[in-house]
Amino acid sequence: MESWTSASEEFEDQAWWACLNNAELYNFGSDWQRVYEILPEIAGPSAGGLVSLETLSFIRSGFKKWLSEAKQIEPELWRKDPHRFIELKASRLLGAVTTRYMLLADQEAFETDGRLRLIYLDNKRNIVRETRVDADGQTITDIIMAWFELTDPLELEDGITGDRYRVTGDLGRELYELTDSDFADP
Repeated sequence: MESWTSASEEFEDQAWWACLNNAELYNFGSDWQRVYEILPEIAGPSAGGLVSLETLSFIRSGFKKWLSEAKQIEPELWRKDPHRFIELKASRLLGAVTTRYMLLADQEAFETDGRLRLIYLDNKRNIVRETRVDADGQTITDIIMAWFELTDPLELEDGITGDRYRVTGDLGRELYELTDSDFADP
């Protein structure tokens, strides 16, 4: 754990409060969200509030236009798994509802020699997207810098969308506002 917290110069100064490394207090198994009961402020860093409805509508409109074009460009990928295709192409839309991120050193991280769980959360702590990342200094620094630059780290390309933000999830249906024509083959 010590090597992970000091791997990135950008994170090292924050590790004293952000690294919950007392197994007696913080070993929740797969129910990691219980940490909020002890330290609700741990869900930072936060980008503030949600985007305005006008901005979200503008981003959604751009997403739908891009989705239509992307289906024309990559029809095989579209036909293979339309839901996954939509979720991958919706990165900017998903980013609009993301307000914070966390790097978790869960059991899998220890079993995989440091593949940390990177999760992006909305204002209500729902997982928007997640992936696994290496715990080396460059990767952690890149994640921190991507957050401040309002971009996605490369590792998110292999990530997954949180259950509630999937095309079939309650928050995903509301966010994407997909119609039958959006699901039409190119």
